[in-house]
Amino acid sequence: MRKHPEIHLVQNPDYRSTSTLYSLDLAFRSAEPRTDEPFFISSGACVYDDAVIERVSCVSGSAIAVDSSCYEAVSTKVIAEDGNVVSIGTHIPKNAATAVVTGLCKLDAHAVTALSDIAAERTAEKRTRRWPQHLAI
Repeated sequence: MRKHPEIHLVQNPDYRSTSTLYSLDLAFRSAEPRTDEPFFISSGACVYDDAVIERVSCVSGSAIAVDSSCYEAVSTKVIAEDGNVVSIGTHIPKNAATAVVTGLCKLDAHAVTALSDIAAERTAEKRTRRWPQHLAI
């Protein structure tokens, strides 16, 4: 990370009890994303091939890297229509899913605003309850 000071590592010390949505909220609050630049989110548990990163980077607007070769019940899956994600979450059955989320995404200004608002709202209202395992936008 010394070679890339623009990359910020955000750790969620309560991941086991809060899951991904809280981690996303922490990332937005920590990085204070600029709306004039794309905002990248990556799972800390994954390593990506340079070609995948390049392909996501080159998309105009928002993009999410997915894998259609492996499905598990606990995987976060997507349903896509005409190249657009219409649903995302672990609640999607394998036979309805288009692919599985790899943990790498690029967000444009609209997506940053929408997701940061949703993450902040859900984080505030769910602090003492079970965390949702899906999110629909």
